[in-house]
Amino acid sequence: MSDVSDGRFAGPGPRPGRVADVIPGRRCAAVLGAVLVAGLASRRVHSLPGFVIEHTGDVLWSTAVVLALALVRPVWSSFRLCATGLGFSVAVELSQLWQPDWLVRLRGNEVAALFLGRGFRWDDFVHYAAGVAVAFLIVDSLRRPLVEPTRAR
Repeated sequence: MSDVSDGRFAGPGPRPGRVADVIPGRRCAAVLGAVLVAGLASRRVHSLPGFVIEHTGDVLWSTAVVLALALVRPVWSSFRLCATGLGFSVAVELSQLWQPDWLVRLRGNEVAALFLGRGFRWDDFVHYAAGVAVAFLIVDSLRRPLVEPTRAR
């Protein structure tokens, strides 16, 4: 049982009266799926402008990282989700500076390259920051109910 007498919350789950703090898993998974499809399509639809093809995938990649974290940790604050997602994205980008032969071969695999990247680029940090900002807006909106509850008369 949670003790809220001193204003602090002790215990798992949402704080009393703050059910909206939990991110709904189905809605989050649906948005994550849409982000993944859009990210993959941004690299394969050649009728899009070059700027979109070149940059959108990285923005959506970091957005997807935050949404995946939200599925695993739906009670984390939006700030914590985004900070962790940005840290993970930066770590993956920095790992691309390490180029042992086995890892270069692994990155040659299309699926592995989606997770590990292929080569280090400074401008990817800007893309990741933009993607995390988009994710913050998405996660924050997912916390709100789709329909406002009606009050009994």
